[in-house]
Amino acid sequence: KQSGLEYTPIGSAPYFFDQFEVGCYVILKRNPDYWGKYMLIMQDIANLDKFCIDFFADASVVFEAFKVGEPNTMHEFNIRTWDTQYDFPAITMGDVVTSVLQHKRPLGMTGYAMNIHRDVFKDWYVHDAMGNTFERSFSSIVVATIHHVF
Repeated sequence: KQSGLEYTPIGSAPYFFDQFEVGCYVILKRNPDYWGKYMLIMQDIANLDKFCIDFFADASVVFEAFKVGEPNTMHEFNIRTWDTQYDFPAITMGDVVTSVLQHKRPLGMTGYAMNIHRDVFKDWYVHDAMGNTFERSFSSIVVATIHHVF
């Protein structure tokens, strides 16, 4: 295991490293002594005794592997992919079940931001002009095409 690490990495999470191969996979095993396992925030989380995370170098490679059943799960982040590429045979045969999972956790944002510390944006009139000329309906369409599916 040429990880560049003298020892197996440790942490304070509900899982610890059981096995790994650098650049290929890591197998995590549930930590029976995890300090937070009885906390309310951990309810229904970390329920697996052991699981493997495979690493793929490219998103298209992992999607192709998923289509033939290599990974067990796939979390799709691209709504365009979700809308246009989830019609492969394993779905139509019922071997793959798709669903949108709703939750109430805070998420990041998708949008545009101006660096107001730059000289061009220091003038309040520039702020006002940018706000008034920003085409919100168009930007909603553009942002929606790259927004995550949750």
